[in-house]
Amino acid sequence: EILQSDLMPLALDMAAWGSDESQLGFLDAPPPAHLQQARDALQKQGALDPAMRITAHGRAMAALPLHPRYAHMLLRAKEHGYGALACEVAALLEERDLLRNERDADFYLRWQALKHGGAVDRGTRERVKQQAGRLRKVIGANGNDASQDDRLGLMLALCYPERIARRRDAGGERWQLAGGAGAVLQHGGRLAQQEWIAVAELDAEGRDVRIFLAAALDPADLPVFLPEQFFSGEEVLWSSQEEAVIARDVKRFGAIVFSDKPLPARGEKAVAELCRGLRSLGWQALPLPEVARQWLQRIRWCSRQAVIDGLPDYSEKSLLASLEEWLAPFLVQVSRRSQLAQVDWLAALQSRIDYVQLQQIDRLAPTHLTVPTGSRIELDYTGEQPVLAVRLQEMFGASETPRIANGKIPVLLHLLSPARRPLAVTQDLASFWQNAYREVRKDMRGQYPKHYWPENPLDAEPTRRTKAADDRMRKREG
Repeated sequence: EILQSDLMPLALDMAAWGSDESQLGFLDAPPPAHLQQARDALQKQGALDPAMRITAHGRAMAALPLHPRYAHMLLRAKEHGYGALACEVAALLEERDLLRNERDADFYLRWQALKHGGAVDRGTRERVKQQAGRLRKVIGANGNDASQDDRLGLMLALCYPERIARRRDAGGERWQLAGGAGAVLQHGGRLAQQEWIAVAELDAEGRDVRIFLAAALDPADLPVFLPEQFFSGEEVLWSSQEEAVIARDVKRFGAIVFSDKPLPARGEKAVAELCRGLRSLGWQALPLPEVARQWLQRIRWCSRQAVIDGLPDYSEKSLLASLEEWLAPFLVQVSRRSQLAQVDWLAALQSRIDYVQLQQIDRLAPTHLTVPTGSRIELDYTGEQPVLAVRLQEMFGASETPRIANGKIPVLLHLLSPARRPLAVTQDLASFWQNAYREVRKDMRGQYPKHYWPENPLDAEPTRRTKAADDRMRKREG
């Protein structure tokens, strides 16, 4: 049963005991999601504080022999002079329907039957009256004013604020619930003419839930009696559909909007929502330019090699988690994913480190190395070892493998053919010249006869050109 039951009474009891579900030996543990929903509902009623500890109001609710929803209604209604009415409503909700054959969903008809009798289940009516009397004694409520019948909807709203509903069509059949769902009222009677109702009983079959019991509600009561659920002001949200931050001046109760006016999406709230939205899209959604990606590869290599002290974590996971720290200052004029191309991504990434560390990266993990021909060749930091891909002829005369990190770490040389295809991969250039080069020379001389393949590469002049191009250059210089 615990897997299907309403867990609000259990959650309130545990809070009153000062314990949680991990300390109790359940045969079947309560579903965590259902238990959290129950605690959220109690928190909205003021029974639990933000830390989910019981409040004074929560203890008063727990002391009443009622479901927490009804207990909350009784206590709040009494504060405003509607205690006796709330006792009758609670007693009616606890018992089966006085008008079992009545299809009209109007709760007012049941209250009238309680007050005046008629074609009702007399046994049920008597039990409801007795229970209402007991509850009046428990909370110390005296008498009842018949003019309070216009507060029946308010009583139901105090019990079920998420079931407050606003009409969506002229016929009064379709409604919007404050909890977000749509609802259908098929037998509304006078309720179908109302703009607002509070629902006491419904089911959740099909696309829209069906309303079986409800009462008319004055929306002017909502900000007075349920201020914690009423919102009025600027609302800034990330729209996953539009991939943008949407700002608006809104008045709403739950999902029911009273008014909605668009606003410019600017300021700290907009930036915070944009960061949250980008985080939900994932790292691959960020349009980093190539220069920023290459810099990331270099600093990650520095971190792996531990050549610089105090570098922050530049992993994708860490960068996503800390968007508010390094990216937010660069998003002041941005509200949509499509505008991210205007962000200075390199400056944003570099803002996480100081000037000294930035200089160290440029010195210890340079973007390019100069080879014997004077060419500046870009280093590739994509893999575990930095790769220098250079044509073999440009390395003639070099006896040592180029190094970075103050000469501590040799790069991985990809020695290329004139067509820029790999001929050899090595971190020991001297060994390559002494051993593998002979076989390479033997294979390449016939394939690329216009290029230099000297017997002794250490004594040869490095070049970027063919033999003929070198000859022409010498003639011009001569």
